[in-house]
Order: sequence, then structure tokens, then C-alpha cells
Amino acid sequence: MLRRPGAAHAVRFLALVGVAALVAACGSTAATAPPTSGSLAPSATSSAEPSVAPSASASAGSPQPSVEPSGSPFPQASQGPSPSAGPSPQPGSSDACSGTAENRDFYAALAASVAWDVYCPVLPEGWFVASGSYRLSSGGQLTIAYRGPGGAELDVREGGYCAGQSGCIPSGTDAGSASFGGLGARLLALGNGSWMVVVAPPGGDAAWQATGTGMDGPTLAAYTAAFAHVVQ
Repeated sequence: MLRRPGAAHAVRFLALVGVAALVAACGSTAATAPPTSGSLAPSATSSAEPSVAPSASASAGSPQPSVEPSGSPFPQASQGPSPSAGPSPQPGSSDACSGTAENRDFYAALAASVAWDVYCPVLPEGWFVASGSYRLSSGGQLTIAYRGPGGAELDVREGGYCAGQSGCIPSGTDAGSASFGGLGARLLALGNGSWMVVVAPPGGDAAWQATGTGMDGPTLAAYTAAFAHVVQ
């Protein structure tokens, strides 16, 4: 019995179509393009690594005071025993003090932390704070320097800077009575154009002095008489 040529061709055609389909299916899998980036994306089951943010205590704490270079308008605590070893400075009233808000905060912090009375200069326009420091150890002490018009200088010291030290107050010629913010004081002529107004109670744990250069004695005495008491 003879086969019809058309039927044989149909069988071979169907077989070739099946092979081609199988090859095409395999070829589409092998032709998938690789990723262009070398980084690996996290899998859906792995949790992302949390970012570490600074804690509130690390960023909100008060900066430790340090010595500022000469000419800075902001005095801070000096080197030596850290103020953290004593009572922490707290805000106080210092609105009358000359200088910037930082200068007034400086006086307020000291006044709230020491047992002796703190006084600050109330100066005319043209004066500024050149440098300053305080310590809370050994009863506390203050050193602060002002510079004014024409090269005038006013250097103030208060507190226990003379405690246990004989001859700490410079000797000079007594030029009469004076006032240091309301405290009874003496005006001394130190020579070389320098004057001092000083309060040094015998055997006291605290003393107060202001040295003026580039001014006469009455001018210095007028400045110290206007010193303001910083209320704790």
C-alpha cells in the first residue's frame, strides 16, 4: 500500500516544530542578562541593619569649659581642676554686667557655685572682655581682663586667689579709700601708671582687686565703685 506523500511530509514537519519549540524554550532561559551592578540586594527574609544615631546624652550634654585664647570675648573655666569636681555652675542674675550674653552667663555660673560675693564691672561703651577664667577648687577664684579705649586695661581678680599666700597683694602707695561694688576698699598707686583698688580682709578666704592701666586713680576708683553684685 502506498503512503501519500503529503501525510509523510506532515509528520516530519510536526516533529521538526516540536524540536524547535524545545530548543527555543531552553534558549530563552540561557539568554537572561546578568545584573549590571556588583552589589547584592538584601533578601526578603533578612532584616536591614539599623543605623546607629547618637544618643541624646552624647549630644545634649553641656560642653566642658576650656581656656580661650587671648582676645576671645567669651571667658571660660581655666585649666587645672575641672569644675565638674565641684558644684555644677547654675544660672544666676547678672543683667548689669558689661559684655556679651556669654560674659554675663560666665558671671552667673560662677556666682551660683561659690560662697563668696561675685562682682562684675559695669563699664562705658568701648570696653570688651579680652580673656577670663574661673576655678571652683579651693573655694573658687576668678580672673578676668578687660580692654578699653586708648589701650586702657582693667584686670579683675576675686575669690581665693590669695588664700594662704603671704604677700599676694602687691604693695603700693595708699591713695585713700575706695569702693569695690559697695565693699570698703583701698586705692593703691602701684607705679608706672598702674593703680589698684583692693579688698583684702585679714585672714579672709576671699579677696577682691582690680588693677587699672592707662588711667588715673580716680578713674579706676569710679569704675570699681560701679561694679555690680551678681546675685546667686
